[in-house]
Amino acid sequence: MPSRTAATEERRARRRAEFLDAADAAIREAGPAVTMADVAAAAGVTKPVLYRFISDKGDLAGALADRYVKRLQDILDVEPTEESDPRGMLDRTITAYLAFIESEPEIYEFLVQRAPVESPDVIEHLSRFTHRLAGKVTDVVTAELDRFGRSTAGAEAFAHGMIGMVQAAGDWWLARRSEGEQMSRDQLSRHLVRVLWTGLAGLPPADPETT
Repeated sequence: MPSRTAATEERRARRRAEFLDAADAAIREAGPAVTMADVAAAAGVTKPVLYRFISDKGDLAGALADRYVKRLQDILDVEPTEESDPRGMLDRTITAYLAFIESEPEIYEFLVQRAPVESPDVIEHLSRFTHRLAGKVTDVVTAELDRFGRSTAGAEAFAHGMIGMVQAAGDWWLARRSEGEQMSRDQLSRHLVRVLWTGLAGLPPADPETT
């Protein structure tokens, strides 16, 4: 039977999780610049009650960033198998990433823009996530270079560059979509896969009617 202290901590953790759920909803409603007042209103409590469980904006940002990084990690955490097609894995990973930022733009903007400002620890958290993902991409790139008898010395640098390119292109795409840009998620994903896999030479010839 749990002790009274353990039961109290469990109730506190459960209550804190409920407030984080409310904060999640508030971000979707108010955007990444959500305030503690917005969170309290979403939870149906006063700010003093909220502060009993979430100490300040930094605490809120750190806890939510942890949630969102885990969610994104689960989405992108595709383990390669002996039958895996490396290009297909790259395509699925990029498509999954773009699907996440398309469906959760407020959450994504909070994670990469607002949370690091409110809680510097988030920067290190995001860096660890990026390095972990780059490690998996490095393994795939190394295997492909080795298969074709090419030097694998630059595999890790290439992997980090690939991740940076996808993130930058995704940020650009989100901004352009808000301005009326019509490029679809699948179109962007195909362009990125072609460039990353074969370079500019892999892109299709220009359509005379669109140039």
